[in-house]
Amino acid sequence: MGLKGFIKTVFGSGPNHHGRFRALVIGRAGCGKTSILDRFCGENISDMPGESRGLHKIGKELMSKNNPSFVAHDSRGTEAGSDEEFETVMSFIEERSRMGPLHRIHVIWYCIPIGDRAIQEAEKKFFSGNRFNIPVIAIVTKYDLLIEECQQIIEEDWENDPAFDPSQNDQLEDLSAQARTAARRVFHTHYQDKLMRMPFPPESVVRLANVHINKNSKDLLHDLNLATLRAIKDTDTDVLMVFARAQKIDESLPSFFAL
Repeated sequence: MGLKGFIKTVFGSGPNHHGRFRALVIGRAGCGKTSILDRFCGENISDMPGESRGLHKIGKELMSKNNPSFVAHDSRGTEAGSDEEFETVMSFIEERSRMGPLHRIHVIWYCIPIGDRAIQEAEKKFFSGNRFNIPVIAIVTKYDLLIEECQQIIEEDWENDPAFDPSQNDQLEDLSAQARTAARRVFHTHYQDKLMRMPFPPESVVRLANVHINKNSKDLLHDLNLATLRAIKDTDTDVLMVFARAQKIDESLPSFFAL
């Protein structure tokens, strides 16, 4: 029996072995939550029968036939409901934290879109309070827009340099590389560092770009998958297996026990 089979034999019979991995997705309206859920579920979850996107309650289970091992709960835009909406989300998290493995929330994905105001009051409030031992991954979405903005600023500066020739591929490649470097600095300074200094910081902060474009989901969501695996691997091995099954990454799972 190989390592993969051994792990499944030892750990594959827990209370949630035939259950589902359950994630709560939080974020402002238009932050890309729908696109992320569609990627994980393998289809347009907003087209599920009887589901009106944006109008459901947070307790509504969002699933797809293509990926029955994954269940999502989606909060409404966190900037829209002020204190009442915040209390609804936190009450839901607390209630689920007391449930058994089949119904508890296994991870929270908190989505923050690139914008003029990086960390708003909603984020400050959420990352300053108790989350009942549920791991949280902060997801900075629309990172591609930050790269584009950095490139535009650098290009405008370069246009004043007589040596700049946009028809030269090597100069364009250098421009692109500098834009990506600048975007990483903005990400670390204005997003990652600020979040990790919060009283209750997330387990990790990841970037997502071009989620709306039809690309391979495994490649696109690699960092989020990895961050989620690392966040849950020390909490419940059976949950780890369920997440791996939901994301069809069982073949790479043994390596995470050494992380």
